Amino acid sequence: MNRTPRLASPSVAVVALLVLAILCAFLPVLIVPYGVADDYMALGMAEHLGLSSPPYAKSLLHYGAAEGRPGWGLIADAAFSVAGTIDNLRYVRMISVAGVIVLALVLYWALVRSKLGRTPAALIAVLVCTLPPFQLYASWTVMLHASWSALLGGCASLLAVAAVDAPRRLKPERLIGATLLMLVAVLTYQSAAMFFWVFLAVALVGSVSDSRRAWLLARTHFAIAAAALALAYPVYKLCIWLVGPDAPGVDRGALTDDVAGKAEWFGRWALYGSLNLFDITWSAWLAALVAAVSAGGIVLWLLRRASRPLLHIALGLVLLPLTVMPNLVVEETYQFEVYRTLISLSALIGLYFGLGALAIWVTFKEWLEGRVSRRAVLVSERVATGLAIAVVATGIVSANRNMDKLIAEPQLKELRLLRDQVAAIPDPVENVAFVLSGPNERVPDSPVSDEFGYPATSPWYGAEPLVLLLLREQGRLTDSHPIVSVLPWYTTTTPDGASVVNLNGRLRAAP
Repeated sequence: MNRTPRLASPSVAVVALLVLAILCAFLPVLIVPYGVADDYMALGMAEHLGLSSPPYAKSLLHYGAAEGRPGWGLIADAAFSVAGTIDNLRYVRMISVAGVIVLALVLYWALVRSKLGRTPAALIAVLVCTLPPFQLYASWTVMLHASWSALLGGCASLLAVAAVDAPRRLKPERLIGATLLMLVAVLTYQSAAMFFWVFLAVALVGSVSDSRRAWLLARTHFAIAAAALALAYPVYKLCIWLVGPDAPGVDRGALTDDVAGKAEWFGRWALYGSLNLFDITWSAWLAALVAAVSAGGIVLWLLRRASRPLLHIALGLVLLPLTVMPNLVVEETYQFEVYRTLISLSALIGLYFGLGALAIWVTFKEWLEGRVSRRAVLVSERVATGLAIAVVATGIVSANRNMDKLIAEPQLKELRLLRDQVAAIPDPVENVAFVLSGPNERVPDSPVSDEFGYPATSPWYGAEPLVLLLLREQGRLTDSHPIVSVLPWYTTTTPDGASVVNLNGRLRAAP
């Protein structure tokens, strides 16, 4: 069996460029002090502000366990407890961004190990790790675990590849290690754990000429994933038993029998959104272009290079639904909130797009050679490299803009307005009517979702903890907490004697 040779560590220049590119993309969420509705809820629970249960969970540990994510509960409880205040949430977001950086470096190394050139490997890694799901995970403090769960899934795949290539005596410990890593990833965040399949796709790139090794890699990954999921299920059931069947979040893991509905969600939302790469407004022409480049280039490459192209094509297609498998098997269906579940599918599409574009270029270059001068070929190489850099740079600029204009800036403006309104409530604060923000309060021209451009004052679950956090910040929160009544945005009446918090009509000028 052919074994992939060991490669030198990435150069200092490549590491520096990867880190700089991702930091430039994610800078707004690291320097602007703000939170989103989920952050306020998590911070309120971590700080034990006395939120009523139900509707709130007793603690982040209970909430994570109820959703089959005890790893997230442990991480979030520790991180939010250390943060303590809204302004300190930006430091917690650094943990998420650090995970993205490490994941990008590991993905780059895996691509080079699969015999891609250093430049295309670096560009693909940056493109993948600045896509909208990563933007969301970096922007929402409560998602600090997602990039690290993806990294665990990727490392599980790397260990599986090492097991395939290892001597017989070393195989068992590497297979067990890969299964345990995958198990921890699944129990931390299921959607991100599916990054396991993205790294399998990378490994298959290095086995194009060896169909036996490719099939062995796929079979080993399937076995490890099956074992990890089989172990995770009884742990999930144990968590449900510990927190009780009526705990908030328990119903999110219920299995579905709606095959047709899930198939529609996969094609209409998950796949379509992922094919738009870094465009969060979605357009059919971009999705078609990305699909054509990805499928056309990869099929062309496999037909010319693979010993069994149909095997690789079949495996490449199977990996698409596997990346969103946790969402396909449960009743809950995300539509407008789609990006939080698409980290692995978007990454796989980004990888396919990069590989397809590279294959088209290599084929065109081979056609050029012998027909034009060597100088003309070199010029065309530089043009192609410049075009690839421009595409990735567009993704970086788009990521920076999305996080700045659709999340950081409007959330900071909203927080300042809320601070002023809560500060204006006379003492003693006993009864607060919190009017949720309506559809007109979202950032103009933002996508219709609750992920980008969505006010923190729109979901009900952020209202009470946000009021309590601001009162504590102002030194006005007493042991006898005020009653916070949450009212819809279209309300026309408020409780008698209640102080009103209402931002409707004050957020429309958000940038």
